[in-house]
Amino acid sequence: MKRPFVAVVSFYALGLLFAEIFKPSPAALFAASFFVLVLFFVFKKFRPCLLCVLLVLSGWTNLILHTAIISPNDLRRLIGHEPEIVTVRGTMVQTPQIKISENRGSEIPHSLTQVRVVEVHEEEGDWQPAAGQIIVSTPGLLSSNFFAGQHVEIKGVLARPAAPLAEGLFDDRAYLQARGIFYELKAEATNNWQLREPVLSLPPLTDRFLDWSRHTLALGLPQDETTRLLWAMTLGWRTAFTGDVGDPFLRAGTMHMFAIDGLRIALISVMLVTLLRVLQVSRAWCGAVAIPVIWFYTAATGWEPSAVRASVMMTIVLGGWALKRPGEC
Repeated sequence: MKRPFVAVVSFYALGLLFAEIFKPSPAALFAASFFVLVLFFVFKKFRPCLLCVLLVLSGWTNLILHTAIISPNDLRRLIGHEPEIVTVRGTMVQTPQIKISENRGSEIPHSLTQVRVVEVHEEEGDWQPAAGQIIVSTPGLLSSNFFAGQHVEIKGVLARPAAPLAEGLFDDRAYLQARGIFYELKAEATNNWQLREPVLSLPPLTDRFLDWSRHTLALGLPQDETTRLLWAMTLGWRTAFTGDVGDPFLRAGTMHMFAIDGLRIALISVMLVTLLRVLQVSRAWCGAVAIPVIWFYTAATGWEPSAVRASVMMTIVLGGWALKRPGEC
């Protein structure tokens, strides 16, 4: 059977569509999945049909688990729909990204990151356990001590993400909710951030790799707009896109040029494999080296969907080539 994953992806996507329309409890979906799995092992004749049903249930269950209220300490149980001034404690899921906005000709940097909350303190109340992930936005630049994995305490206004200004515009609220993020915390200033024990001394390896890469790419070049665009194209560095820089690409429909996609993944793979083959490295070892490298590059550039998709495809291609499997002509 050629291209078997087309059917797999189609049935899984059908499950995601069902999850958007019908929202049963996770327990009911797990029970249905277990029942179909039992039927799969009992009735050999109907296994192809039952496998399709299992794929639909997998996509359905996965999205429901990301959006359903399961924990008694879920933030949606504690906060509700109205904005509240709170202090949260948690762990930074990602190193802050710098977003630059323009106001009356001046550039204003904002630090944007994601935090996994473990405790929340409302203005009138005590510290209480909490569960959930939030987006945190802060005017200004956080110090280099704040990076992924650090335990932090932040004070600000916790509210639902803003709805689209008009019908048909990008719905940031729906996008975040599909990822299991239902609140956004807006801190007034970087002074509202504090580190908590245990304090990590070194940022993650991917952050150090990005810092080294930017420094290396900028050697001999001026620190201007061209260099920042080079960082954006090769490393997914989004800080380069201020209004004046990003608007022309948006209007021309060419913003995809800066996505970490199949072109960059393929170039890295081809260059690495070519170098290894020149050094007389076997095909098996070429695959064993190249596949982890492209996944490290995907992780370092922020796990963009286009990069993950390209890395999966390149892993299959390189794996088949390294194992000397015949290709489709």
